[in-house]
Amino acid sequence: MLAVFKREIKKYYTSFITYLYYALFMLACGILFSVYCLANYNSQFGYYVISKAFYICIFMIPLFTMQMFAGERNRKTDQLLFTAPVSYYSIVLAKYLAAVIVVLLPVVLSIVYPLIIVGHSDINIRFLVCSYIAVCIGVLVVTSLGMFVSAITSNPILAALLLYGSYVLLILFRLFESLAGQGGLYNFLNRISLYDIYLDMTSGIVRTGNIAFIVVLILLFVNLTWLKLIFNRINLVKKITVLILMLATALTVSVAFYSCSATKDFTPEGLLTLSPQTINVLNEVDKDTKLYYIGRISNANATYREFLKLYDKQSDYVSVEYVDLDENDSIMKAYMSGITMINEASILVVCDDKYIYLDSNEYISTIQESDKEYRSLLEIENQLTEAIYYTNNPTEKEVYMLNGNMEAAFTDNINNKLRQKGYSINYITLEDDSILGLNNFGELLIMNSPEEDYTQSEIDNLSSYVDNGGKLLVFIDPLNEELTNLYSFLDDYGLPIESGVVIEKDEGRYAYETPYYLAPEIKEHEITKAILEANLPVYTMTSKGIKMVDSTSDLERTDLLVTSRIAFSKKSDYDNMTEKGADDVGGPFGIVSLVKKNEGELLLVTSNIILNDEVDKDSLGANSKLFINMVNYLTGSGNEVSIAGKDVKYNMALYQHSFIRTMKVSGIVIIPLIIILIGIAVITIRNNNILIKYMDGRKHISEDTAVENDALEEDKGKEQL
Repeated sequence: MLAVFKREIKKYYTSFITYLYYALFMLACGILFSVYCLANYNSQFGYYVISKAFYICIFMIPLFTMQMFAGERNRKTDQLLFTAPVSYYSIVLAKYLAAVIVVLLPVVLSIVYPLIIVGHSDINIRFLVCSYIAVCIGVLVVTSLGMFVSAITSNPILAALLLYGSYVLLILFRLFESLAGQGGLYNFLNRISLYDIYLDMTSGIVRTGNIAFIVVLILLFVNLTWLKLIFNRINLVKKITVLILMLATALTVSVAFYSCSATKDFTPEGLLTLSPQTINVLNEVDKDTKLYYIGRISNANATYREFLKLYDKQSDYVSVEYVDLDENDSIMKAYMSGITMINEASILVVCDDKYIYLDSNEYISTIQESDKEYRSLLEIENQLTEAIYYTNNPTEKEVYMLNGNMEAAFTDNINNKLRQKGYSINYITLEDDSILGLNNFGELLIMNSPEEDYTQSEIDNLSSYVDNGGKLLVFIDPLNEELTNLYSFLDDYGLPIESGVVIEKDEGRYAYETPYYLAPEIKEHEITKAILEANLPVYTMTSKGIKMVDSTSDLERTDLLVTSRIAFSKKSDYDNMTEKGADDVGGPFGIVSLVKKNEGELLLVTSNIILNDEVDKDSLGANSKLFINMVNYLTGSGNEVSIAGKDVKYNMALYQHSFIRTMKVSGIVIIPLIIILIGIAVITIRNNNILIKYMDGRKHISEDTAVENDALEEDKGKEQL
């Protein structure tokens, strides 16, 4: 076996095809590394580079495998090989191992790129290893298939074309799978699809059943190759018996492993590992709950698809259905007619007559923490779990929104988050005396940035409401200076508003180099506890400042968000925003403050822009979390379900410009060129027997020198005589 292995290795490395393949693979790695990693400062080498360079392997493998047996027959060297003192199975294994090593060598050498990244940034090793495993398994199975194809034909070109044809069949298989819809047929096709298995593994999803299936396929093709070689040397009964045993064993082992298949989570964000809170919620679900994924199952992200399976498996009452709205408008009419923008990969959670829409654009939020790294929170688990909990919860809590004075409406995002938490929204005016009856436990009154001032009688009703134990949450428009009665009411409750807008001078307290885009200090309180624990920022833009005053005997004030002492309130000269004018008042200021009076509570937020969708995204959703925490606190609800988002860091790999240029030139030009030159040199030496001629020349020179030396010795002897 070793002799055959050495023979095969020598054959590959004296063929220009090998060096061309190595050059193409390293060229692909160089280009992909430059485009995805160097240009974008990305450290995900496995996902963006090696998993795509794999297609060079796939393209070149037929050119190697076509020579394994078809080439031997074509050159009439097969009989010499098969008469060697080695078994047929050893020949098959030797050829297979030699081809695999030759194909995988540049894949192994590409590890130099992750080593370079590690020198400049952190890298997710588990995810990287998963990508390399996927590539190696892909090479192993395609090479075994190519070897079998080479064994059943005597024409090398035909052998290569047949293997390329199998790639076409894989693509057609994928198309047929997409037409199968969801159900048993789709699940079967998805499990045996090599393309799907590869994509899942490069996404960080490793199933033991898939690994076993791939190993069985490799062994099956290796044994079928061996069976083809000995086909003419055994009788028909033995042929049929061996073939049936092979196929039956492969089928039995595959089914056995798939029946007890376990999924290993190699995703960088750990998405496929459910939190204990989620498991507890799912175990308590006792009503049929549908999770409608918006989009075809064949187009669904592999990680999300596997993630939803976890919910389906954990609870007998939870089921997943994939819905193409173009083909199924009943879902649209029943639940989503009021949603202005429906995005693919969004999820609709339905239980009885309650439903919640989860927008896929809200699953993940990203901010740039520094020049070197981004921070992201993946929140699909906490959003989905909370939606399941609240659609199954029979009780609804009520909040009341003031209208009648041109109060602003909440965004769809905020309204949806209230629904996720089980709140229903009602509308009321301050002229309505029934407001005085809203101070029951769990009820909350919200005033959202009125544009018109309230009358004195309305303010009196508001004061009576708070004095009698009511809970009031107020957002104000920071540019509205005409709310005299409202500001007087707030002043009476220990929340005096300073005119103008707050400008922050402390660079650590504002964002995006914009002094009025505040990132105020977060003070510890029940409302802010979860945000502080998650180390999230809260952003407010164009905010008013609440003057700092001490608590009194009947008013207890707590500031939740505050500016620095060097902040000031800009009252005029807005063309010169960063300079404090003579009339501008210095800080510090409260931005969000809570006042308690007896049993009543008033929470003031000095900027309604805090709930803007873009600002909320900038804060990784901390702003909307803060809002929900405010509502929960004032209604006495607490957080029935609170699951932290999965913290994902996209570390930036920063290099000097000279290093980037060197890497680009080396990876795209120098390394492939050197490989090609080595290949040309090896082939030239082999074809022209340069080495043999050189050795023969050295031998002749030595012989001539010896003759000359003998002649000289003979002449010296004659002279001496």
